Amino acid sequence: SLSQIDLSNVVTIGVGAFDECTSLSQIDLSNVATIGVGAFEECTSLRSIKLSKALEYIPRECFRYCTSLEEVTIGENVKEIDGWAFYNCESLKKVYVKATTPPILDRSQWPFMNSPISKVFVPSDSVTAYKNDSYWSTFTIEGYNFD
Repeated sequence: SLSQIDLSNVVTIGVGAFDECTSLSQIDLSNVATIGVGAFEECTSLRSIKLSKALEYIPRECFRYCTSLEEVTIGENVKEIDGWAFYNCESLKKVYVKATTPPILDRSQWPFMNSPISKVFVPSDSVTAYKNDSYWSTFTIEGYNFD
């Protein structure tokens, strides 16, 4: 029963690599540049995720059914979040997006469907861009100074 793993030296995580690893509560994704579809699906003990600045794409169903996930930090270079990436993350309240340009969200299969996000924190200089985006504007957007 794997509860934590240091992936700080890992660059690529394969498709479904940790799918249904229900006891996994902590992961270090600080250098991960590529994550496969459904890599962390149904990791029901994960509470917080910080995605690396090397990551440009969050694949479909990546964190789907991570029901204990409360907070996500998306790195500054993410350009796209695919369908159902955070589907049914029923505890997800806060999302921090470091990207100055709003990442593209899958329009057909909403990445955050059934996730009760209360606020999305974005770089203070980018609040207007997120509020003017037809998809990001559905969230409460708040400026944040990332260090």
